[in-house]
Amino acid sequence: MKKFFILPMAALGFAAPLHALDVTPGNLCEILGSDAATVTTLTLTGSADARDLHFAAQLPALRSLDMSGLQIVDVQSDTAIMLSRYQYPANVLPAYIFALSKLETVTLPSTLTAIEECAFASAKNLRTVTLPASLRSIGDWAFYGTALTSVTLPAADTLGTNFLYSVAVLGFSWRSAYSVNQRSIRSSSFMDASSEMPLCTSCSKASA
Repeated sequence: MKKFFILPMAALGFAAPLHALDVTPGNLCEILGSDAATVTTLTLTGSADARDLHFAAQLPALRSLDMSGLQIVDVQSDTAIMLSRYQYPANVLPAYIFALSKLETVTLPSTLTAIEECAFASAKNLRTVTLPASLRSIGDWAFYGTALTSVTLPAADTLGTNFLYSVAVLGFSWRSAYSVNQRSIRSSSFMDASSEMPLCTSCSKASA
């Protein structure tokens, strides 16, 4: 049974309600309805697919997204969901999915195994991301141009090229992280540029 809770937050000093939703694949848009324009904080449980993630990424007021209790399932659509792509695997955060979003805080699903390339590229307000212990792979440029102030890396098998490039301040030792998986982690994964750089060619597709 679907559960839908909207907790009035005005009494606590918040301008918009906190939404806690138990979703099924493809129904996030329907559940939120007219509240989609104003929701600022969203907690998702149950199961969802790339269609729901794509919808969440476009919510104009959303700043905090908690997916720790969410299971990402696979989907194959007859129509393109994003960037001419029709099929998305389970437990994977799709490429470009939150690129250019206004999110500030994200907690990823506890069962997530991979973050694809440019997933959060140029999400310039993103300050905090919680990565699960299950994560095995982070794609190229995944957090390019974010405002992350701290991040705890799991013992991932693969960290992509420049996945933290142009991040403002890093609250961890990349040398310690590098020593965990020397064969699969490249030093370029942790490059931090202080000057402005144009978005990488592949990431720029997300803004097209």
